[in-house]
Amino acid sequence: MNPFEGLTREAKSIELGGKFFYFKPVSMGVVREIQKMKDHNALAEQMIVKSICDKDGKPLEGFKAEYLSVLSPSELMEIVTFAQGVSMPSTEKKS
Repeated sequence: MNPFEGLTREAKSIELGGKFFYFKPVSMGVVREIQKMKDHNALAEQMIVKSICDKDGKPLEGFKAEYLSVLSPSELMEIVTFAQGVSMPSTEKKS
């Protein structure tokens, strides 16, 4: 049995346009799967689709990448950057 199976990951939130959106870190397997994508737009979409959740950390059932089309490019980049930071935090130390 895998000792890491069922590990609980805390959801983190970002506010955008007065609403809160929650993201939970994805597993390394999902990160590897997403990183294999050649299309950077599809990569960004999948990072959001795989990590978006409710405030309790439960996946949003039925969330589709096309929902992102209502966002401006700057809003989309803000959310993508946040979602990536949740799943793949920087290892650089801040001084």
